[in-house]
Amino acid sequence: MAIFRYSHWLLGSWMRKIYLLGNGFSQNWLVVYLMTSLGDSLRPAQGH
Repeated sequence: MAIFRYSHWLLGSWMRKIYLLGNGFSQNWLVVYLMTSLGDSLRPAQGH
């Protein structure tokens, strides 16, 4: 059925979008984490 094939393709494209979005987000999170940890190590230790 064409409708089934179309819905399957739509689902696949959504999954790909979500995967790419998640992949980009995790990479950005990693960069932010590294930057903040680097900043913490460069900054003199302060009592919170």
